[in-house]
Amino acid sequence: MKYKKVTGKKKVTSNFAKEILKGKYDTDYVEFHKDYCKEHPSTKIYRDTITGDEIAVIGRLPRVDKQGNRIVAKFNYQDSKYIIDNNLFECEVDGEQVTVRHEGKECIYTPQLFLDGILQTFYNPIIKSTLDYENNVIEFNSPKATRRIRIFEGSYREEWIINEKADIEVKHNFTGDNLINIGTGHDVSMKPIDVKVSGDSELFSGDADYPVTICGFSLYYVTTNSVDGSVGQGSLSGDTFSNLVNGSGDSSGDTGGLASLCKINSNATTNLWDDIDRGVILFDTNTLDYDKNIYNANISLYIYSVIQDTLNCKPDIGIYETAPASDTALVDADYATFGSLLLSNEIAYDDIVVSSYNSWNLNAAGRSKINREDITKFGTRSNYDATNTAPSWVASSTLNISYRPSEFGTSTEPRLTVFYRNLTEYIKLESGYLEVIELTSGVDLE
Repeated sequence: MKYKKVTGKKKVTSNFAKEILKGKYDTDYVEFHKDYCKEHPSTKIYRDTITGDEIAVIGRLPRVDKQGNRIVAKFNYQDSKYIIDNNLFECEVDGEQVTVRHEGKECIYTPQLFLDGILQTFYNPIIKSTLDYENNVIEFNSPKATRRIRIFEGSYREEWIINEKADIEVKHNFTGDNLINIGTGHDVSMKPIDVKVSGDSELFSGDADYPVTICGFSLYYVTTNSVDGSVGQGSLSGDTFSNLVNGSGDSSGDTGGLASLCKINSNATTNLWDDIDRGVILFDTNTLDYDKNIYNANISLYIYSVIQDTLNCKPDIGIYETAPASDTALVDADYATFGSLLLSNEIAYDDIVVSSYNSWNLNAAGRSKINREDITKFGTRSNYDATNTAPSWVASSTLNISYRPSEFGTSTEPRLTVFYRNLTEYIKLESGYLEVIELTSGVDLE
């Protein structure tokens, strides 16, 4: 049977899709099959025209609103204001004032930045493009700091980048409804810093590697029902590695721009440890077809950074089952819900590629965890953590491998790719239908 190459609008053009399909299918014969829609706002489906196999690429961010209209994460300049295009919320920037609206609620604020008690003056805003988006950033600059407002699909994020050490106060001056979350930040190497919240002000003073970033954000993923982030177990005075592995959890985060795939911190006291973190990634998979066999699947995470000083351990990272109490928010106790059965291959430390997607292939046990009725729940652990085997101890050292959760847009969001085919195929003959069980390749009728 002769097959025609796919051309035109159905041709696969996504670099991510081409990479995922490489070695499995000839992408010249794979077509774009089903687009994002209100029934599956975060899932796009491809089809191999030779075998009939379908490939669902499931993201974390919605591409359409509740009516099925395409989301456009972009600012437009009109009437002397910056107003966002179609999204899950409304936002306009008028000078330094921001107005955010969502489902009948409205928040208006004109923030101020104080460094060592002195109010900073910013220049007129400029519009910028970043992270594969067009005009999704409004930027204000001053001699000592930069303020950025970023728009993604279903999310709003504000950042204050302070260049030099100072006592920092970001005073938001909120009026109306509480739609903006505040109180997070990180240093230049993406290590979290201890940002205090007092009223509607964010405060930071102390030692850090500058520039530091103070963040405010809001998420409006009303068309998706899953979460990503990280959870951890720590000890201020240090504890045994085993006690941390088996702890009940004492930290969690699901709204920052970074999350830990794997983190291990050692204490200053011999053979004691300060912290272990694990990644959590959930996907909405209830639209996957029931009458088809999942024969392959992988999880792709965008690795942002690998931070290691003198600890000098080289973990293997794998996918494990987890069971957060909520599908839409993480809590500290979710740390204790991780399983110890490896559900994928492991990626060795030396094979991790920074500033790129890294993919784990799910094994049979992992594929069996894909839930076609609800939310599929996976997490990441190091081999040290999963086997309760401490690495060689070095005083006051850090290992932190971080990934981009969904808050930074579709170009780096976590993705689950599911490959599936019909359990039973039929070939029409003159006398009726010939049943072909578990068809695994194309049938040549010539």
